[in-house]
Amino acid sequence: MKSILLLICLISTAHINAQIDTTDWYPMQVGNKWEYYDPGYGYSTVEIIKDTLMPNGKVYKDFSGIYFSNFQRESSGIIFLYDRRVDKDVVLYDFISPEKTILTNSSVFTGALGIYEIGKDTDNLFGLLLEWRDIMETYIDTTKIPYDTTWGAVDVPYLRITKGIRVSSYNQPFQSLTGAIINGVAYGTLVGIEEEPDLLSEYKLYQNYPNPFNPSTKIEYTLAKAGNVSIKVYDSLGREVKTLFEGWKNKGSYQTMFTANNLPSGTYFIQLACGTYHETIKALLLK
Repeated sequence: MKSILLLICLISTAHINAQIDTTDWYPMQVGNKWEYYDPGYGYSTVEIIKDTLMPNGKVYKDFSGIYFSNFQRESSGIIFLYDRRVDKDVVLYDFISPEKTILTNSSVFTGALGIYEIGKDTDNLFGLLLEWRDIMETYIDTTKIPYDTTWGAVDVPYLRITKGIRVSSYNQPFQSLTGAIINGVAYGTLVGIEEEPDLLSEYKLYQNYPNPFNPSTKIEYTLAKAGNVSIKVYDSLGREVKTLFEGWKNKGSYQTMFTANNLPSGTYFIQLACGTYHETIKALLLK
């Protein structure tokens, strides 16, 4: 069971203007916290919990609640993530380059991240006119000359980064920001979700949402212990058609996306494996 504690913070426009640093794209103070709402899954939280020195000698902010890149650092308008598979920095976000800039091609992703679109509006937590950048994963076909780039064709859906806020929505616009604590000040509506002690004591692969889906669906899972994890997709004949994740994960709750642009309609089986634990769910793709 989950017990939900509501903390409603009413903030005037003058107070917001006095507190938000709109020159800082990506506030990275330890203790900063962002809470999001997804109509299908409810509330989720991202929080900077500590500074961590990694084996490459650089200090990163350790984010909880981010399933694909929890160690990040900022330098001169660039956000780097620590890619533990190759023990080095790769570019995650860029607040300098123009639209359609490809940012990185890392073992963390199946494709490359890029700046899909840049804009400015008041559709944000504060109702202020703020610049935003939509980040999307891309697929680059190097077999064609010139290279053929397809935006949004692989696993990680795009997200929006709004200046002064950090990520204002995931899987835009479905998982939206409802509240935040930024540099010690609370904004919006914060919903603290207090888990019972036994929620992370078991492995669990939850049913994907939406289901049926076209072309993308979200998969959530819980790990009782740290270990090597693989999430693979099989067709109705038992043939492996896609690997969604393969690597080390700490104990905790995670989510990933299955995007099936190049697959035909039908029934697919998504399998989570961690140590001796295996669980499979059925997903229906309807195009």
